[in-house]
Amino acid sequence: MKGTEDPLYYTHFKAEGEAEFKSLIYIPKKAATGVWESNYKPEMKLYVKRVFITDNFSEMLPKYLNFIRGIVDSDDISLNVSREMLQQSKNLGVIKKKLVRKIIAMIQELAQNEPEKYEQFIKEFGPNIKYGLTSDPTNRDRLSKLIRFPSSKTPEKFISFEDYVNNFRKGQEEIYYMGGESMESVKNSPYLERLTKKGYDVLLLTDPIDEYAVSTLGKYDGKYKLTDITKEGFKLSDDDEQKKKDLTTEFEPLATYLKEKLSDHVSKVEVSLRLTKTPATIAASSWGYSANMERIMKAQALRDERFLMRVGGKRVMEINPNHPVIKQLLSLVKDEKTDTTTEDIAHLLFDTAVLNSGYALEEPMKLTNRVTKLVSSALNLDPNQPVPEEEETVEAKSEQTTTQNEDENDEDVATHDEL
Repeated sequence: MKGTEDPLYYTHFKAEGEAEFKSLIYIPKKAATGVWESNYKPEMKLYVKRVFITDNFSEMLPKYLNFIRGIVDSDDISLNVSREMLQQSKNLGVIKKKLVRKIIAMIQELAQNEPEKYEQFIKEFGPNIKYGLTSDPTNRDRLSKLIRFPSSKTPEKFISFEDYVNNFRKGQEEIYYMGGESMESVKNSPYLERLTKKGYDVLLLTDPIDEYAVSTLGKYDGKYKLTDITKEGFKLSDDDEQKKKDLTTEFEPLATYLKEKLSDHVSKVEVSLRLTKTPATIAASSWGYSANMERIMKAQALRDERFLMRVGGKRVMEINPNHPVIKQLLSLVKDEKTDTTTEDIAHLLFDTAVLNSGYALEEPMKLTNRVTKLVSSALNLDPNQPVPEEEETVEAKSEQTTTQNEDENDEDVATHDEL
């Protein structure tokens, strides 16, 4: 085995039954360099009757457990064995199945007995366990009890689904989560405003694989639905329904105005009850990708270009009925006092909502032009006043004159040569 450090954790066992073998397996303290590269091989040595067979046999472990190191010694495999025979060996399939179960049991034991070491394990190998959720349906339930996430209440600490469920608010039946590029961006997200105010906890998913894993799982323990709070239609309780209906009627003129002015960008404008401080936000469609997933998919080096045709289209814009800006805009629309400035404000609201929600602006130059226009108006300047061109310096004029003289001399020489 490579490495000189003590293992983070280890176990030694003997398996009996359909296939008998002995094994010593352990978890290293640090992930090996290149562990996610396609040509990386797990450091598992295979012995048959104490005779070394190979230490480069990838079929011994699934890819998500390739960080495990150890030895397997079996009496049920022939000594006269080739690599092709190993791949087709029924006994090896049984050994692999039992080995995976023992490794998962070892990780569970580490989580229960040594929580501090387990937090270190999560920092190093958390993505492996999450990848296992997407690639190993047989052990998905077991693996779901091993993954950990920071949350809005404990952003500096990892918690399990079990911890989250045990701290449900009264009447809460779903596990709330949201993804983002960084911890700072998700902690300050407008989607959290009302949930945080009401004391709800939200799992914060910042690893690129997190949303893949959670969406694959669907439900924890078969009964607790995992809900993305950035999707449209999110609600905390049935009490919100009537309140939202009343506010929708009240703000219908503004919603109609915004949808008309932003017709190239939004499919609909709705009143939102999830916001407390932010005037507007963008909600992902209930069947589509979240902003974080769009960002991840677009960043793929080998992405399918057809994917880009399905994203970046019209959005669902949600407005905060309690925000002073939204109330003032409603008043202007009702009183028919809208003008080009009002239209610019509508576009600014949309652009800032896009950025706050984690999406990318398709034409950022339009946002900067509108901001410059509003700044000019605030400073009592004409927004359409042209920027004066820079006058040429004496040196520049002299250089230009010299160049012209040289060109004229060249023409004279050319004419003389022709004559």
